[in-house]
Amino acid sequence: RFDQKVSSIESIVNIMIIFLPTYKRTTILPVVLQSILSADTEGIDERLLILVHNNYWPAKDLVEKIVSTLSEGTLFSYMVIHRRETLVPLDGWIDAILSTAYEGETIIILGDDDLLAPWGIRNRYREINRLDADFLLSDYVERVYFYDKGRLCWPNLPRMPVSKGDEQAVDWIFSLPSHLKTPAIHNHCYRNTPYFRDALKIAFDWCESQSWAPRTYSTGLIPSYLAYTVQTAGGRVVWLPEASVIRGAVYEESIRQDYADGGTVSFYSLLTLNTFTKAPFLGDLSQYENLRHTYLKSLRAGIWETFGNPNVDFSMIGAGLKESRLSWFDLFGPELLNWRAVLRVFPLFRGWRLKKIARNGNALILTQDFLRQLQSQYASDAG
Repeated sequence: RFDQKVSSIESIVNIMIIFLPTYKRTTILPVVLQSILSADTEGIDERLLILVHNNYWPAKDLVEKIVSTLSEGTLFSYMVIHRRETLVPLDGWIDAILSTAYEGETIIILGDDDLLAPWGIRNRYREINRLDADFLLSDYVERVYFYDKGRLCWPNLPRMPVSKGDEQAVDWIFSLPSHLKTPAIHNHCYRNTPYFRDALKIAFDWCESQSWAPRTYSTGLIPSYLAYTVQTAGGRVVWLPEASVIRGAVYEESIRQDYADGGTVSFYSLLTLNTFTKAPFLGDLSQYENLRHTYLKSLRAGIWETFGNPNVDFSMIGAGLKESRLSWFDLFGPELLNWRAVLRVFPLFRGWRLKKIARNGNALILTQDFLRQLQSQYASDAG
């Protein structure tokens, strides 16, 4: 998978893939695509490919129609990979990227419920190539919630900090705050280099060693590890201090579960805790003591939801604790009695604030208006 022959077009340098994995979210896919198609692409004039990975075969025709209709007449070309059988997400994503990207090509990943900032392509492309880096992390802002099949949204965020294009990336160095930007996918930008492919192999090998957890969950944390495995492989990781993406969420999903894949924050915290306790690619593990403590508190705070998760059983939790050099007694702590965390177990109380927003509707605006406001703000502030 990671040693496959890579296409080379050395005479063409201004090339980029915007990779968009999607699963069933066809109602908000047009909004996400529109944020891509209206982004500033200065400096990339050879290939701008939107690569959509559709992991839900019944949506094949609709996804194809949405992408082809919206991209018509733009600078972007598109390709859609449809999976007849739903794959473990990261397995499908990496196969799609490596089978399509040219050697050295820049790749941005955007979640199918996230919005790309108007400058989110141009500035990241410029900086990762200027520094000849393998992986660029950028900041993002929280969070826009989509209602009514994406027609309306609640932009629960301050005024978007507009980039004027003069921010410069610097080498990424581990710290607790810097780590907390790594788990997402929407703020990731890569170059298809040997270092990047070696880093993927290291990350997949580690996740496959976590055999006590469902593969969907263990590999789901690969984005969080890539900053570390790229460095282990000898590559360069850089940080761009600008908000390139608006993180999104779908209202109907948020009131039911933490993640679209059915995982919980708590169980993902156990997986990450295990990694930062034992993973060989992390080097001196003593430097992560504060990070482990943070994930232990997160594990405790959401453990009630994990206990009730039909995809996770007690044997998995027990094995994960043991592999992380913990016992069941380590789950006891003040976070276990957090009343908010306990109430989230019950559907009636989960997402009460989002439900309140849905009922009164005063804070909701048309999503298209929100996108236009963002574009207008970029044009005036950056101009």
